[in-house]
Amino acid sequence: MSFLDEIRMTLRYTRGLPAFLRHPLTPAQCAELIRRRMASRSASFLALAERGIFQNPGGPYLPLFQRSGIDLAELTRRTSQLGVEGALQSLFDAGIFMELAEFKGQRALSRNGYTAALRPEDFDNPLLRAQFSGRSGGSRGHSRRLLLDLDLIAHDAACHYIHLAGLNALERPYAVWRPVPPDNSGVKKILMQAKLGRPTARWFSQSPVDAGKGKWKYYGFTRQTLAICKLFRQAQPAPVHVPLSNAIRVAEFLAEVRAKGRPAYLDTLASSAVRVCQAARAAGLDISGSLFRVGGEALTEAKAQAVAEAGCRIVCHYSMSELGPVAMACADSIGVDDVHLLLSKVAVIQRADGALLFTSIDPSCPKLMLNVETGDTATLERRACGCPFGNLGFDLHLRDIRSYEKLTSEGMHFLGTELIALLEEVLPRAFGGGPSDYQLVEQEEGGLSRVQLVVRPSVGPIDEPRMVRTALEFLASYSRGHQLMANFWQDGSTLQIRRQEPFTTKAGKILPLYINR
Repeated sequence: MSFLDEIRMTLRYTRGLPAFLRHPLTPAQCAELIRRRMASRSASFLALAERGIFQNPGGPYLPLFQRSGIDLAELTRRTSQLGVEGALQSLFDAGIFMELAEFKGQRALSRNGYTAALRPEDFDNPLLRAQFSGRSGGSRGHSRRLLLDLDLIAHDAACHYIHLAGLNALERPYAVWRPVPPDNSGVKKILMQAKLGRPTARWFSQSPVDAGKGKWKYYGFTRQTLAICKLFRQAQPAPVHVPLSNAIRVAEFLAEVRAKGRPAYLDTLASSAVRVCQAARAAGLDISGSLFRVGGEALTEAKAQAVAEAGCRIVCHYSMSELGPVAMACADSIGVDDVHLLLSKVAVIQRADGALLFTSIDPSCPKLMLNVETGDTATLERRACGCPFGNLGFDLHLRDIRSYEKLTSEGMHFLGTELIALLEEVLPRAFGGGPSDYQLVEQEEGGLSRVQLVVRPSVGPIDEPRMVRTALEFLASYSRGHQLMANFWQDGSTLQIRRQEPFTTKAGKILPLYINR
């Protein structure tokens, strides 16, 4: 993005935010917005396909449609007869989909005799006039530019209200422990609260809050956002740096509001929630009754148990850096990670092996996604429930959500292809041994996600602190977003060395990435 584009985008944001804040959504408007989106779901999908695919010859999808002999009229016919998900399944069967490495620009697209090298920006929504560009905390060889759109945040805010109402959480003090930009997760939560005319009690940030090391643009964006919110009587708190190693500060806040008879709602990462509960128990703080809403990594039974032992409740959303929240917690759940797919925003189909493929159907989504593999599996089921989301027609549920191509500890996502370079090239060159002598294993200890770097004993004596530094420095070298993720792992002592033979599959294979749950 050129400097001139940056200026234009900043001006759009500066002009757009006052109008966004001037008209907070009422409860009735939240429900009406979602009903309207649901009623126009098929039309929205087809309109986005027409303008974003069939009228966008330079995009990545049109050649796949052309080679499959499917034009807009045929797609319209299939959608009318089969519904959105049925049409998407027929497109997948015709070879119209994107594998994860293709979508991330790490491998050339190859389908039906067509080959093309793709870049991450090729999937930017061509219809979107973004108000801000941030960087993802997700994984790829280059940092990802993610566009922030206020129309999409308004939609997500409406869903956020439905979520809070379903959990009877509207009267709880609301706090966030999320990073500051360039990671957009924290500022989006603040803007969603502002769009609902709701205050935020605290914004804690795992990442430093400063303008150094090239972060002046993001620091300025955050300060500008908070200043405009205050100007339009939707004041939100300034972020305060609280690293993972100092979770006691968040626990003290929860204990403080608990003592006043109003247990809080804390939006954070799953492992961060566990850290808060562990810190509270160690310090003898009473945070019972607090509600944790988490994301960023799998919410497992072990994590849920660690939170329950502190007398608290935990629920999760399912989000993607490319789209924001795509599923929100069910208030009438049948599992710890039971979530409602936001059908007003996305569509999902499932491969035979359980892999999830996502399609964006909201024209304000930052990425144009059509049958895109995410690296996650889940139980996908249509089920009626008694919670407000179910009453609005969100009857498609996900649970047992797990990643199969990336590590997600502490909410930070490193892709398998990046980790293989570390294991097969960097570490053997620095410490000896060969590619099969190193393995990364993700598992839980007391509800906290840990990543163990397994080193075969035959490698010989090693300097373990140096090996950890070498691994984190290599992973941080990919991009600024990767540096943020590596800093999280360093601060949380997430990466640990283990000397043993690598884990094997039931078939006796040694995989470079092994998830032990």
